[in-house]
Amino acid sequence: MNHIKFGKIFVLVTCIVFPCLAWSATYQVDPGNKVLRMTGEIVDEDAKQIEEYLGTGIETIIVRSGGGSVVGALEIAKEINKRKINLIVDKYCLSSCANYLFIAAYKKSLLPESVLGFHGGVYGKAPIQGPKSGKSKKGNMSMESFWKKDSRFFQEIGFNKDLLKRSYALTEPEIKTRTYEVTARGDKFKFSSESEAAKFLSELMQKKEKFGMSVTVNGSSETTAYFPDEKTLVRYGVKGIENYPYPKDKQEMELLAKTISGDFQLVGDF
Repeated sequence: MNHIKFGKIFVLVTCIVFPCLAWSATYQVDPGNKVLRMTGEIVDEDAKQIEEYLGTGIETIIVRSGGGSVVGALEIAKEINKRKINLIVDKYCLSSCANYLFIAAYKKSLLPESVLGFHGGVYGKAPIQGPKSGKSKKGNMSMESFWKKDSRFFQEIGFNKDLLKRSYALTEPEIKTRTYEVTARGDKFKFSSESEAAKFLSELMQKKEKFGMSVTVNGSSETTAYFPDEKTLVRYGVKGIENYPYPKDKQEMELLAKTISGDFQLVGDF
């Protein structure tokens, strides 16, 4: 699920996460073995916290995460790459965890019966066209700014982000929906229609009223992820893969998916 926030129209895709696996991250530090265990959803604040942990001499992160904030994940990825941190996937690393943390790690491994799951990235245009103004232009520039940082980082580490486009194509849901939530006048207003939301925003802007807005875009699957094989990852520029146990066939992959969630599905390279 992608969350696109507009704050006086501030635009930025902030989150790709599997809802059934979303809870706040917890951390356990093993200083003797220089290991940090991270479990749970990635949020923006994690970047600073993980940077502090890595500054204590951590060499390896053991992660179990359904994804989360792409902003936080990108910042964490930069630290992981800069410090040449190793990453081990325990059970699953999905969405922004796969897109950023796994891709950025110096050496990366999957524990037995673990899943690396991609289902898209941060692409496209803002889903709503509000009144042309300095504020909306500034918001769109904020989105473009993130995309540029995202693309620049992947270029620096030699990763071809076409893998993320491929994963989106393989897991794209048949029906996409959007929910628009506007915070104004001390209350929250929800709209299922872009035109209704745009009309309300125009009214607020004409009256120079303050507001905030978020758009939940069900543009990526909430239950399906792409689990590429090692050859595919290498073909798209992923380096440092050490241990990558992969299901031998579709049946084994289906059974593996059920260990994560009853309605979870995996698409593989068979």
